[in-house]
Amino acid sequence: MLSMELTGKIPFDEILLHGIVCDAFGRKMSKSLGNVILPDQIINGASLSSLQADTEASVAKGIISKFELEKSLKGQRKMFPNGIQECGVDALRFTLCSQNIKQHFINFDVNECFTNKLFFNKIWQATKYAINFAEKKNLIVSDMETIEKDSSLTDMDLWILSRLGNTVKIVEQSLDAYNFYLATAALKTFFYNNFCDVYLETTKQFLVNEREGKETAKVLNLCLAIALKHMANFTPYLANELEQFLPQKSSLNVVNFINESVENQVKDMLDVCASIREVKSQLKLTKKTKADIKILIKSKEFEDFLQKHINNVRHLTFSDSITLTTNAEEFDSEKFNTSSTANHLCSFGIKFESSTIKPDEELNRKKLVKIQKELDNVLKIVSNEGYKEKANEKVKKKHFEKVIYFV
Repeated sequence: MLSMELTGKIPFDEILLHGIVCDAFGRKMSKSLGNVILPDQIINGASLSSLQADTEASVAKGIISKFELEKSLKGQRKMFPNGIQECGVDALRFTLCSQNIKQHFINFDVNECFTNKLFFNKIWQATKYAINFAEKKNLIVSDMETIEKDSSLTDMDLWILSRLGNTVKIVEQSLDAYNFYLATAALKTFFYNNFCDVYLETTKQFLVNEREGKETAKVLNLCLAIALKHMANFTPYLANELEQFLPQKSSLNVVNFINESVENQVKDMLDVCASIREVKSQLKLTKKTKADIKILIKSKEFEDFLQKHINNVRHLTFSDSITLTTNAEEFDSEKFNTSSTANHLCSFGIKFESSTIKPDEELNRKKLVKIQKELDNVLKIVSNEGYKEKANEKVKKKHFEKVIYFV
């Protein structure tokens, strides 16, 4: 009303209302409970003593009574025994936007805020790696503008460009719909799961040979530049600091690189790598433990793909050697320390040098339960009349392969 009176127009065209911000346990923030957190305390950090000093000062101001003081101090000692760690502005903003603010209640956890600060550090380290990678290939990062589809891109280059293309689509659609939590989740998945944990690891093999990996150096830096541009909506300080070292004139439209076929192939490979790492983790095999992997493959197409990426599989599973075979009898005759199944496309066996480590039978039992559930789901899908009429041949073939493998 005041705006209409003074300016003759409304101050905002759109207003986004959020739910009630509660603590990590879902309780409304209250001075008497000692769970009230000020933004400044999260941004700059606060010791337990300073938190309690602020609470005691609230008594003098008449905000809480002396009766409520002891209860409030006790609550603070329980929730923040070591105080609040410094998180910064970007981490606070990103954490708040990671919540579905359209819900009636929002549970805010300060520990998640600090986790996001560590996530930003991972992006910082990845940027340093990408810049150093380009320098070793004698490339000037600021001159990078675009990448041609017909250039000498590897499957992993095409995969990360496709993943970024899908991420950009999700972020833009989510921002338009004010679903900020979907945008932050997509960006976190891209940086953590796709870029840092997978793609960046596969590029390390090109550091040995100066002649190889120039296109990969471009992909590394351009992907970071584009992803950080979208991160700037939530982390302007981080993005502005790093963008000055990355390509400034990028004209690359990553949406044009979306490739479902490549993503599916790489996903199958990553499922195998994840299964191998899971078994090694259960057995407490460290990176220093010498481990040789043999993979029994059921599909000729998948065998050809894995053969191309044998070094990537070795890097991503932290193994000494990877051997592929399609001969089931040969595989069964091998004396492995342990063996397991990855998915409907392959199984694997692991040999390692240790007399104290024993196979985890519980892990294999869980695998069998998981496989049975997958089989039940696939059979339920293929037995549906609508599926028989509407599903294309490619989908039917994939489901048929799964049923044959499970049975």
